[in-house]
Amino acid sequence: MMSSTHIYSNGSNPNETRKPITCLATFTIKSKKMIPLHEGGLVNIRNTTHLYFGNLIRMMIFGTRFFAGGMEDGGPGEEETEHVSSVFTILKYLYAFSVIDFFPWLRGKIDFEGHQKIIRTAIQRVRKYQDGLIDERIQLWKDGVRKVKGDVLDVLINHESPKLTESRDQSPDFRINASCD
Repeated sequence: MMSSTHIYSNGSNPNETRKPITCLATFTIKSKKMIPLHEGGLVNIRNTTHLYFGNLIRMMIFGTRFFAGGMEDGGPGEEETEHVSSVFTILKYLYAFSVIDFFPWLRGKIDFEGHQKIIRTAIQRVRKYQDGLIDERIQLWKDGVRKVKGDVLDVLINHESPKLTESRDQSPDFRINASCD
């Protein structure tokens, strides 16, 4: 059984728990190029917290903070920004009220508010970054290269019922839940 502390810090170094907070502080300080923070510069708290928790969740699920290299100042790259934005878009619209809720037989035929198109686009963006990592990780486990569970994705791949390798092709909702939780 894996604890959340083990997944978060990989159990190797107690200083690993402080690493995301240090990266957040460094990025916030370096990102203020016009007016430094100590002189009254402004920080967009909403974007900063979205990106911070996006990094935290990616670290717990995929074992990595970035899909690509990130930025030179330690901040997220375009990939991470688009991924986090898409995840929050999915959360915003997934259970939003729509006229189609009262007429389910219209689902897929008419999209009055555009919710279906927005969610479809957001899911495509999220899957663009996640699918490659998931496929690669499944292959590593099948080939026997990876033997130690280091993050949530490893636990899901090796879980007995249902197998991630079987259920991911059958149900797109499983992928939505995995990316939103």
